[in-house]
Amino acid sequence: DPLSWDPTAFYVQEDQNQNQGGEYWQFVSDDVVIVSRNETLTYMNISVGATNLNAIKAKYPLCSKPKYSYLAVGAAGATDLAGNSMSVLDTIYAGIDVRMYTYDRTSPELDYYVLDMNAGTLELTFSETVDVSKLDVTQITLQQNALSNVSDSSKSFTITESTTTSTDDDTDITLYLSDDDLNNIKLLYTLCTDKDSCFLRHTSNLVVDMSTYRNEIIEIPDGEGQAALKLIPDTTSPEIEWFNLDMDSRILTIHYSEVVNTSWAHASGVTIQDAATASSSVTLTDDTSTNSRNGLEVIFELSDGDFNNLKCDSMHTVDAATSWLITDTTSMADMMNPPNMIKSIADEFATQVTNFTADFSQPRLVSYELDLDTGNLTLTFSEPVDTTTLDVTGIALYGARDDTDSQITLTTDSYTMSTPDVTIDIALR
Repeated sequence: DPLSWDPTAFYVQEDQNQNQGGEYWQFVSDDVVIVSRNETLTYMNISVGATNLNAIKAKYPLCSKPKYSYLAVGAAGATDLAGNSMSVLDTIYAGIDVRMYTYDRTSPELDYYVLDMNAGTLELTFSETVDVSKLDVTQITLQQNALSNVSDSSKSFTITESTTTSTDDDTDITLYLSDDDLNNIKLLYTLCTDKDSCFLRHTSNLVVDMSTYRNEIIEIPDGEGQAALKLIPDTTSPEIEWFNLDMDSRILTIHYSEVVNTSWAHASGVTIQDAATASSSVTLTDDTSTNSRNGLEVIFELSDGDFNNLKCDSMHTVDAATSWLITDTTSMADMMNPPNMIKSIADEFATQVTNFTADFSQPRLVSYELDLDTGNLTLTFSEPVDTTTLDVTGIALYGARDDTDSQITLTTDSYTMSTPDVTIDIALR
């Protein structure tokens, strides 16, 4: 009786006796239909549907060869026209072997894919279960157009072996893009920013199915790149992961959580302070600039003014313990258009320097001015100096470069009231 037929009472199993430990699958009713039957109702042609078929293929070697193909059924599988249940002889302990078997010679295809630039995942959905152990991610190329070289500005990127995958054989395989791959895609800032700029191609070496013949996937060639079913754009703000400060070379190096667009660099959004919660701080100016390319790490060259302001206050940037950084959202942005501005770091949550290099360079006297009307001597140095260490008796004035006879050495009667600075005023007495 076709109306009494229950597909969930049927099993396919690797061994005749399911207790031998081989793979098996109990059919589910999804998509199962009777395609045809004979007039006497002793024969039925049944389509098991994609759900059952892919589940069987995922349980390799189940049904991969005739010797791994047994059918078992419970008493509730069906009844005859008189209402009698099926024989229990063909139970899971005594499956019947296959009379006619056709090998799977159909190649899998990529049905669709979803790229999540936030999570860094590429989800591939195939037409049938594939062998994930044979998946070669380096056969996948993402490109801006269906044809990779449609114009000189077209961008493309081939996934590298640093990207990993989910581990289960399935129709749905997830690629976990490595940080390097994800950042390299973002650096190609016109690639995969939306569905219209994201196409995928792959070779036939990408993956094989679960059949005995290991059918290779049908290639998607260049020129026929497949558009993404869905693309989730990057909406995550970059963050500062760490920074180094070299007071000798006057270099501030900042490392970010993702590649950033240095055209958005504004040092005026960065503040250097003495502790996690500041009691003394200096906010940089946009005179501090960078020549770094877009990337994870940006090197700022401290301007003379910003360097001098840092040096003038002995409470910060003396050592690693007194070098902390905060930022507002204006200091940097990622590669998206429109961009995601950097995540701010507030006072009380400042980031401490990772590597600190003290200033070991000796200050130099750059110039001086002498005003005999006011009796004032002004000294200008290459960097701020500590006026408490100034010994005026070490200063001598000469009538000429080599005229030691007209030398006048200052005495302790001369003094300065200047605070630490590049310029020091000395009152002559």
